[in-house]
Amino acid sequence: MHIFTKIIKIYFIISFLEWFLHKYIMHSDPDLLQEIPFIGNKLKIECLNHLKHHKEVQTNMEIIGEQNGLFFKWRISVILIFAINVLFIITSTFDNKKNGFIFSIILSLTYFMLWNTIHPEMHVIQDELSWIEGVPSQKKYFNFDNFIYKWLLKNHTLHHLQKNNKGNFNIILPGFDYIFNTYYDKCYNNTDYCLDNKDDTRVCGNKEFIKRCLY
Repeated sequence: MHIFTKIIKIYFIISFLEWFLHKYIMHSDPDLLQEIPFIGNKLKIECLNHLKHHKEVQTNMEIIGEQNGLFFKWRISVILIFAINVLFIITSTFDNKKNGFIFSIILSLTYFMLWNTIHPEMHVIQDELSWIEGVPSQKKYFNFDNFIYKWLLKNHTLHHLQKNNKGNFNIILPGFDYIFNTYYDKCYNNTDYCLDNKDDTRVCGNKEFIKRCLY
């Protein structure tokens, strides 16, 4: 039971971190992020790349233009390894800090592999990272024709299609969208968004995509 409890605890820690970083870093104000000591500039770059990513994604989830914000690269991965280790210490997940640090590296590398494999697939991107850039994807070992991936894809599609009041910040490890009430199950509504953003022809140029439910 102790091991099972620890696994659940670890999952929730990483799920929370994914939710928090996606909501408060990737969808934040880049200039505010830059004010954070030591890591502000790296966070600003990551935020700008992710915001560009949203502008490039079409309603069918494919990307037109540059492929920004698709991958976790080393510039942000190092920060995440440190953040996971700090959360392990705060929550007393491991009795031995050395073991906690080792596990934070192993789990972080596993998470980066999952993100760099699943997120590009969601956007029909076949590009690969080298170890110099970040943790490479492992698509050749994955079967994407299953209900788990299809469910994650629907959730992430809703994240992109809902333009205001963003939700579904958990991409790989669902959990905290339910806890913090940022989960969209099926439907999105961009009626208010399109009143002020008629030039966004991806959504507002087609009534079918202004208000819609996915099944």
